[in-house]
Amino acid sequence: MAGANLTECRRECRESCPFDDDLCRANAILVSQTRRFLALICDVDGQAQDWVMDAAIRIEQNAMPGCRPFQLNRPDGRVEFGYAAAQWVIELYRWLVTESQIPERQRNRMVAVLLGFGAETIGSMESVWQLMWSV
Repeated sequence: MAGANLTECRRECRESCPFDDDLCRANAILVSQTRRFLALICDVDGQAQDWVMDAAIRIEQNAMPGCRPFQLNRPDGRVEFGYAAAQWVIELYRWLVTESQIPERQRNRMVAVLLGFGAETIGSMESVWQLMWSV
């Protein structure tokens, strides 16, 4: 009976999760083909252990050679999942997310580089970020 409850819970989580296998695979391909260093798939409430487990399983199942699935516990209590091209990418991203002394402008720029945005795109995004920083 306990197995039936777990199965039902996983089915409900799968139906309500904001991502699916196709999204995972598409991002895993982008990372494995070195189109980007990092792909962020989703973040879930760290207290929702069923969602955390479902996300971890889904990320792992859809990984490809050349990309590393990762799970990051954020300071705000959320758990973030994604793929990285190398261990150093995960370490750098973890530092960017957890280190409070990094100026927001620099944090956004570095995350954008990891996500595969070019210099021109990051420059054009700065006007939007400027609005965020001034609030």
